[in-house]
Amino acid sequence: MAARPDHILALLSASALTALARADVVTYADHVRPILAARCLNCHDADKAKGDLDLSTYAAAMRGSSGGRVAAPGDPDGSPLVGAVEHTREPYMPPRSAKLSDADLATIRAWVAGGCLESSEGAPAAPRPTVTLAAAPTDGAAFDLLALALPQETRPPSARAPVAYALAAHPTVPLVALVAGRQVLVHDAANGALGGALGGALVGAFDGGDDDIATLRFSRDGRFVVAGCGFAAARGSVRVWSLPDGDEVVRVGRETDVALAADVDTLRSRVALGGPSRVVKVFALGAEEPVAKLTKHTDWVTAVAFSPDAALLASADRAGGIFLWEAETLAPYLALAPHAARVTALDWSADGNLLVSASEDGKIRIHDANDGHVVREWAAHEGGVTAMTLTPDGKVASGGRDRTVRVWNPDGSLVVAGQPLDAIVVAVAATAGNAEIVASDLSGRVVRYRRADLGVAGTLDTNPRPLDERRALAAAAGDATALWRLEGGPLRRARDDARRALDDARAVAQPAVGAGASARRSREEAERAHAAATAALAALPDRIADATAQCEEAKAARAHVATELATAAERRGARGSDREALAAVADRMRAAAADPAADPTLREASTKADEALAAADRALAAATESERTRAAALADADAAIARLEREREARAAERAALPSSIAALAARMAEAYEAERVAAAQAEEALRPARECEARVAAAEAAYAAHRRARPGAGAVSGGASGSAAAAGSPAGSPPAP
Repeated sequence: MAARPDHILALLSASALTALARADVVTYADHVRPILAARCLNCHDADKAKGDLDLSTYAAAMRGSSGGRVAAPGDPDGSPLVGAVEHTREPYMPPRSAKLSDADLATIRAWVAGGCLESSEGAPAAPRPTVTLAAAPTDGAAFDLLALALPQETRPPSARAPVAYALAAHPTVPLVALVAGRQVLVHDAANGALGGALGGALVGAFDGGDDDIATLRFSRDGRFVVAGCGFAAARGSVRVWSLPDGDEVVRVGRETDVALAADVDTLRSRVALGGPSRVVKVFALGAEEPVAKLTKHTDWVTAVAFSPDAALLASADRAGGIFLWEAETLAPYLALAPHAARVTALDWSADGNLLVSASEDGKIRIHDANDGHVVREWAAHEGGVTAMTLTPDGKVASGGRDRTVRVWNPDGSLVVAGQPLDAIVVAVAATAGNAEIVASDLSGRVVRYRRADLGVAGTLDTNPRPLDERRALAAAAGDATALWRLEGGPLRRARDDARRALDDARAVAQPAVGAGASARRSREEAERAHAAATAALAALPDRIADATAQCEEAKAARAHVATELATAAERRGARGSDREALAAVADRMRAAAADPAADPTLREASTKADEALAAADRALAAATESERTRAAALADADAAIARLEREREARAAERAALPSSIAALAARMAEAYEAERVAAAQAEEALRPARECEARVAAAEAAYAAHRRARPGAGAVSGGASGSAAAAGSPAGSPPAP
């Protein structure tokens, strides 16, 4: 049936419209490849492929390089290829050459923005998958904030508030730890009953002693505070404090420079640290030597982070390098695309599949930990990103040299930006429950932002007042919880002082205790020597009798051997006489047989005479050997008799001497008893202060335990703790995991 004219016109019109639309589409085959062939394929074709990047075919170009994808369909700003040719991202391409023309740059950008079409007939490349960084429900320690029993003493306040160069947020409760000088201050960041009139209450402090504290984090299970400490060009270590009691549980590493990066793998009880040595060291908790030294970095190590599933360890350095290691074997796993400047922070997605890095090059990058390709990248802060962390709802919070704090979606789109701070941002943290973002700057301020709009919710103190003043303020405000916690500070300090005094007293007493132990060993040695000598004297008569009997047996055996020797000598003499007679006969027979006229029977007789002479020689030799053997046996018997007689004489002499030796040993044993008695008395006297300290320790521990039992609202969670405990699936007031 013939087609209707109007239908044919419609089809032609549709085709014309499609052709017109396609004419404006930028494709790889028609537009981009000619540009690449002219300027890029000398280094990036199938034969050379520098950096594992082959741009000669569409499939190869979309596959990307060793650093991941270079073209992100629909996202030119997030595509390394666009940044490289536009000279907004290193390495600039083409290298050591002018940029492409503006028209060529516009073509490449339009191609990526249009979905990276292969040809005019093709469909746009699949967009990149949605990136999810949201945290899964936390299985870490959930505990009643009121049960915290951290040290309360802080260093005297300084004229100017110290800069909080490091911040860390607890994964399940609204605790924020910050570095303030050479101490770590732990704040309850929630406003409400726990904060009371003080708001954002200081709930404890850890003193760093003579060490600076360079890095800080909570373990992922929330049971530990981990700090990289040290002093520049002098020493470095990682210190780990426990929650909720605040005791230092371990100190790892004996570095010659400060530990700039640290993290703990609670699954395998390992600590990783890095710093100016350019080496990442991994220690078993409590070990003095590392189980591994990871040596791929070419500059100071600035960040380390174990993945949440403890499958991988990430490390980064001042040159921008990022490496992944297998956490179990610590073997190299991947080298990720490097940043152009110092890496300032690393953080993992909840499932451990994505690693987020931030750098002084101003960019935040999301890496796929499975194959290493760059999933997303965006310019976050002009001048550099100085701090970064993931929020519980899967956003990225960052701070930079532009003095701003910002929150980003994982696709790089901005969620919200805060008002600029007074100075460069140096650290950021996101509190549990997605309530707040906390940021610190170089002016010494620590600002609490509402997560929703980054409006300022308050501040945290880096320069707290002395304990007595804080206690008076809490009493005046009627804040029973804060007052209880602060009053526990002196009790805890008294307990800790008593423990240290006990350790000191034991150390002072140790020489006396050691002398007492040495005296006891000397007395035991004297007892053993006296007992051995007495036993030897009792055994000597039997030994002498045995030696005498053996000597008599040897003499009897010698007499028998002497008789045999005489018989052998007589036999040898007889054999000698017989041989001489046979020799004379054989000589005469040989002479007679030598006559040519001799009877043949005479020659036969001569032969037999020679044979008889040979037999006589053999008999004589046998007799001679028998005599020699008997003579040797007689000599052996004489030697044995002499030895046995000497042994018997020695036993007799020993028997005569032993009584005096036993008497001397008895005197030595008596002296040892007296020395031990004196040393034991001296040790007991030296230990008396330690015994008194033990009583003081017991009393101090009892007083502190009674104070803790008497806390206000014991068994109930209030304020910020309630939501955190419930979120973790634990009943209110449940104690922390051991």
